[in-house]
Amino acid sequence: FDDIYPLKPKSGAFTAFCRRFGLDPAEVAVVGDALVDMKFAIKSEAGYRIAVMTGANDRKRLQKKADVIYEELESLLFDTKLFP
Repeated sequence: FDDIYPLKPKSGAFTAFCRRFGLDPAEVAVVGDALVDMKFAIKSEAGYRIAVMTGANDRKRLQKKADVIYEELESLLFDTKLFP
């Protein structure tokens, strides 16, 4: 999707993804390690915004945009909202 849609935080790729797979944006989780990823999730109206501290991040700013923050990617396996 990156080649034909504007870059994040614009939501074109997210919208196309949802259409292609017949998903409502509220059904989709966005996982990212940067503030631009969380802005992308908000503009896209994603149902769940997950920040991971694997990149160069500002935790304080991410906390304002993310629903949850994990120190490492493996923590996603134990997220009860993703895997009830």
